[in-house]
Amino acid sequence: MYQFDKSLLEILNSNDGQVITLEGQIEDIDIVTDSSIETIQCKYHEDKDFAISSVAEPILDMFCHFIENPSSGKKIKYVLYAYFNDNVESIQQSDFNDYIMKATNKDTILKYFHRLFHIEDEAILNICNKTKRTDSDKKQIVDYFNDEKNVRKYKTPIGDFFVCFEYRKAEKHSVIKARNVKLLQDSIDDGTTAFNLYYPNAFSKIAMMSSLPDIADRKITKRDLLEWLLNQKSFLINKWIFEIEAKGKVLKQKKSYLSQTFSGNSHVRAFVFSSAFLRNNADNLNSFFIEYVNKYYWKKRLQRPPIFILDATDMVLLNFITENLYTGYKMTINNGYVVVDKFSEDCFINNTNCAADFSMKITLAQNIDSEMLQRCGVNYLYYVGSHSEQIHNSCFRTESLGISTISELRYLVKLDLTLMEGTQ
Repeated sequence: MYQFDKSLLEILNSNDGQVITLEGQIEDIDIVTDSSIETIQCKYHEDKDFAISSVAEPILDMFCHFIENPSSGKKIKYVLYAYFNDNVESIQQSDFNDYIMKATNKDTILKYFHRLFHIEDEAILNICNKTKRTDSDKKQIVDYFNDEKNVRKYKTPIGDFFVCFEYRKAEKHSVIKARNVKLLQDSIDDGTTAFNLYYPNAFSKIAMMSSLPDIADRKITKRDLLEWLLNQKSFLINKWIFEIEAKGKVLKQKKSYLSQTFSGNSHVRAFVFSSAFLRNNADNLNSFFIEYVNKYYWKKRLQRPPIFILDATDMVLLNFITENLYTGYKMTINNGYVVVDKFSEDCFINNTNCAADFSMKITLAQNIDSEMLQRCGVNYLYYVGSHSEQIHNSCFRTESLGISTISELRYLVKLDLTLMEGTQ
């Protein structure tokens, strides 16, 4: 979590022309200009005292990158941004060098030493260059570097690396968060909105981007972030927001914001349920559909039927829901299927070839696209659960509800007045 807040701080403090890469090519955060790269590795140990062994691995990663990329085309600054209980000011080159020269740890030797040191023995060099090593290979490598006859000589002087390396004493997480809120306040809005809306959304945005597989999708500028935040009118509810805010508080704020979307009688509301949400809440779906219809579609001359979209791979769940609602509750639905396995857009959009008194529309996500939702007159589209892709259209508003239970959904759509115990 600390890394995401530090990434946000770097973005908000960046200048025009600087591009921030999250989970960059080199370290956690790469700050890139036309002529330079500042690459930052974050370490946060609030309850742990400093020891050189605690920071050796990230420094070794940087040192190896320095050795293996002598002509990168840009000047690289390597930064270790670390917080410890006894928060030290700096790391001495001599201390780090002594630690490495005396290191006997098997994992450290196998991962780094062939990249750091010259190897005079050609047989050992060939073993080190193998893509897969046997246990015997590993033993030979460790024995070689632990043999006092084999002097550990850096491929590149360690002093050259330390000219490009900086240890920065990090700030406490709460301080970083407060600085982010203040920068957002100064950039785009008053303090209350910055704290209650823009900060959690920015944090969620950074966290989500950091997990994207394509590095091009992990690049962002300050302007990009601020423009995106200004277009967000409500909280992004996902697993990341619950890491920094109490779930009950987030859901309460989201419910208050969403209340306006459930006030108009003539609004068409569509819900897209993720496969994971469906899987985890299958036993409670029908009761939710029924109660929702009873609350928001009981004045049929004034109100519009809801649309429920299932991110399921086959017809099994859809058929089960259709049959269960009819046999158990005498409710008919428009699922768009005029005949088995043949979806009709006309039927789903214009309500042809379906029961005149249907209570809701339910179909599979594979049948739906942006144009269809627009033709159905959708005003609000709610994504329930975690979705890798979403439909956005200027004709309707999309809301992300990254929740995991029916009880949370019931609370957000005002079927329940309070959260279930344990969600607070």
